[in-house]
Amino acid sequence: MKKIAVGLLFLAGSGCTLAPKTFVMPDGQTGYLVECNGSALTIASCYNQAAKFCGGKYEVVGQDGSTGMVGVNGMIAPLMKRSLQFTCAKT
Repeated sequence: MKKIAVGLLFLAGSGCTLAPKTFVMPDGQTGYLVECNGSALTIASCYNQAAKFCGGKYEVVGQDGSTGMVGVNGMIAPLMKRSLQFTCAKT
């Protein structure tokens, strides 16, 4: 039972990164990437992180999502990966 609890905490606990990663877009502008992985989060979690990081206004450059499988303590569980690429809107 303890192994199951640890496995579920691992899957639910994998969430949004603390700070978005930066990247350079083709036009030279700085873009940001936030990842919101795990079954406990949705793409809305990524949008919330972008809004928080940018002070409310941001533009979505792209988003990705995939689902795979992961083995944890002898159990197989779904692994959901989501990411949002954005820029902070100019005010």
